[in-house]
Amino acid sequence: MRWYGLTFRATTLTPPASAGWSRLVATRSGACLARAAGILTAITPEHGVYAAAGVPVELHAAESVDVRILYVHAERAATPGTVARAIVVAPLLRELVERTVDRGALDANEPGDAHLIEVIFDEIAALETTPFALPMPTDVRALRAAEQCLATLDAPPPPVVQLAAAAATSARTLERLFAAQTGCSVGRWHRRFRLLAAERALGSGASVTDAAYDAGYASPSAFIAAYRRTFGTTPGRTRRR
Repeated sequence: MRWYGLTFRATTLTPPASAGWSRLVATRSGACLARAAGILTAITPEHGVYAAAGVPVELHAAESVDVRILYVHAERAATPGTVARAIVVAPLLRELVERTVDRGALDANEPGDAHLIEVIFDEIAALETTPFALPMPTDVRALRAAEQCLATLDAPPPPVVQLAAAAATSARTLERLFAAQTGCSVGRWHRRFRLLAAERALGSGASVTDAAYDAGYASPSAFIAAYRRTFGTTPGRTRRR
């Protein structure tokens, strides 16, 4: 079993995707967004992404973030039919990942390491899905609009007509494509996207007030209500300690 740990700042990064190895990606500190196999999710110490062997995982960070990637044998760790999942990283699994990082690797021929490997596989088999995720559209026009949102993450939210122009289509067609492929209108998708960006900001140490205004909400109370409706929890628990 292998590991990969790095710290990067204000960049987009695609870590190696080795053949035959699935990956669990989370952070030790800080937060970023991750895109993998048609989903966009927030990566924090508590939430991550699990990707099948060979599936690229693209990371987007605005500030320094300490990323942890655990490589595990795909034959044992893969969930049938799963390409990528946004997951909850349970406390025990976080500790096991850090133990692997501290050791540098785990050797299945060593009894102690073999036990840790089995516990890691048990934890991966029990992974729960996190609500901090958003489907990406597949049509090239709609995908172009979604990528425009990602490229202008720290700018004011663009109107639908601007996204449609960037996607070389009409606003009506863009709405139809988003509804069919993501289950959301463009406006609702973008609101959820801004909440994911707020989750990244909170995980990097931003205050709830700053995250609320950056996400385009008129007040922190409106932001908190929208966050709770979308994710089923409050934003205060996300802030980096």
